[in-house]
Amino acid sequence: MAEAKYQIKRLSEHACVIFYCGNSEVEQQAAMLGIPNEMWRNDWFANELPVLIKTLHEDSLYVPSSPSEGTFPFYTSDGATHYYGVGAYLRDVNDVRRADVKFASETLGFSNIPEDKILLNLIQDSVLWKFGVPRDTGAEWDFEDVREHYTNKLFNVTAELKKEDLDRYLSLSRVATGEMMSQVFSEWRSCYSNCNGGLIWFYKDIVAGAGWGVLDSYHQPKATYYYLKRILQPVQVVITDEGLQGLHLHIINERAEVFTGTIEFVMLNDSVSVAKAKREIKVEANQKLKIIAEEMLGGFFDTSYAYKFGAPKHEVACVTLKDINGNIISQQFHFPVTHHLPMIDVDINIEFSENKLTVSSDKFLYALQIMVQDFLPEDNYFHLMPNEKKEIYFKQTPAQIYVTALNLAGIVGVTNHL
Repeated sequence: MAEAKYQIKRLSEHACVIFYCGNSEVEQQAAMLGIPNEMWRNDWFANELPVLIKTLHEDSLYVPSSPSEGTFPFYTSDGATHYYGVGAYLRDVNDVRRADVKFASETLGFSNIPEDKILLNLIQDSVLWKFGVPRDTGAEWDFEDVREHYTNKLFNVTAELKKEDLDRYLSLSRVATGEMMSQVFSEWRSCYSNCNGGLIWFYKDIVAGAGWGVLDSYHQPKATYYYLKRILQPVQVVITDEGLQGLHLHIINERAEVFTGTIEFVMLNDSVSVAKAKREIKVEANQKLKIIAEEMLGGFFDTSYAYKFGAPKHEVACVTLKDINGNIISQQFHFPVTHHLPMIDVDINIEFSENKLTVSSDKFLYALQIMVQDFLPEDNYFHLMPNEKKEIYFKQTPAQIYVTALNLAGIVGVTNHL
């Protein structure tokens, strides 16, 4: 009781603290052990603690356990839940909608690969490497196994890649978890979802390695950080794959004012447009808008490649949301067959002026990576459309920058001569 009073008084002084949780997984463990449901929650969490919180921090909210509510606390469609369907339980993205999550107080725990600077001291020492990989107590698998499952599925590779080409394995693994997080939040933010959000498990690694954090143990962002930054904007476009009903585009406006702009949809095969359409849109404040891609295109193009009448006509589909001035606000991609695109030679143009990098390419680039010593770009690991200029800013001015992509044969560098 004394500790609870001390912590509540301390936390009540912080404006960001609005919610208290009694415990983590106590009710879940009781239910999984077969204990009768009337014993899942004791008097302290059910009655005493909420009264204490209401007394000391009146305008806050309380949930007795995470997860809780529903037939079983670990069922996903009621109350605050822990969703690891996509993740530890190796489900595909279709599970996200079936799970019908309302709020995920834990979700998307992956063994996220850090940058090479961290890897250099770890990857050749298997004991040291595994020390940084999360594992549930008693489990025969760890979260590296989880990541490898999705890497193999996204990029159509096998476990042998790790032995045959370690650098390629790490490059694919680094973005695979970001791609999966982006797909899950695309579902949760779509017009079809009842979800009100999710808390990523978790923010920063405790020790050096491929931990759960979206930041490494030195506070540096991993690839997953940038994927989340792009998918969690207040004004956003996302894509959902509706199978036989094609691709659906969802424009989200969480701002207090009306959004006016344009939506552009393009299908590419070998970096050449095979179908495209553009439409002016208006989304009211705190509202969503759904558009069916083939409705925009004015005909059937098998945008999701569900009907499979012959070989696929496109490798990638892209939807771009622009504001009234033509500035790109949000951009999302769908790959109907595989994320493993063939290696290509491109005409890539890189310009650097003061703290701004401008990059463009004559062909589509997958997960373009900006490599720079001791400086952070505002965006990284992004897909780049053909002949589209992207400007990336730095808070400070680096002297040397290198650029590569997962489907780019080689690395391109640029020197700042200021």
